[in-house]
Amino acid sequence: MSCRSYSGSHDSDAARRTVATCEIAFRTDPVHVYFTRPAAWSNKAFTESVHGSHVSASFKLERLVGTAQENAVLLWELYPSEKVTTWQILKQGGLLSMLYAVPLFKWAALVKLGAALDDYKAAFEKEHGPFLYIFAIATLPAEQGKGLGSILMRFITARADQLGLASYLEATTEGSKRLYERHGFKSFATYELPQSPSPFTIHIMSRPASTAGISTSAT
Repeated sequence: MSCRSYSGSHDSDAARRTVATCEIAFRTDPVHVYFTRPAAWSNKAFTESVHGSHVSASFKLERLVGTAQENAVLLWELYPSEKVTTWQILKQGGLLSMLYAVPLFKWAALVKLGAALDDYKAAFEKEHGPFLYIFAIATLPAEQGKGLGSILMRFITARADQLGLASYLEATTEGSKRLYERHGFKSFATYELPQSPSPFTIHIMSRPASTAGISTSAT
């Protein structure tokens, strides 16, 4: 089993399947469960805002990685040069989807979480310089346990090594944390969401840069 890199402009069907995979895979993700309403349409709207806007913002860049039929996908960007800004999300209609998905009384916690994650990335960039940010990785439930996540991780860590960049991501479950640890990531900070009925921890993780095979091109 292999994977490939693509963009929305080169393969719009694959880009749509990428967002669809995220929507299905993240239905049980603690962040999605906490911030969305208990209905499938709410999770779909949340995914369209978060992941759909990211795919649209990087439409011409090959920042999507997927296995066959996009059963497992990974979204990434170069930080800070390709950071998906709030303006880009607004431009892509992501705010409307978010307003539709998230109950009003949870907006304060959502804004606080977003600000905290931004602060972690800014501090990491200040200390380590530009880095490769893995925005999301998702596998369809029926395809989990088949090693697809590891295929994606090997692809993206090889890309980071080619560029000589550190890698950075957030793990929202213990299972995903273990996957990332197997590929050289270590947790260096945590963010707690005590407001939720079942408090959970987001692990901020990184993998050091490699100087082997440094390339000046990210494509």
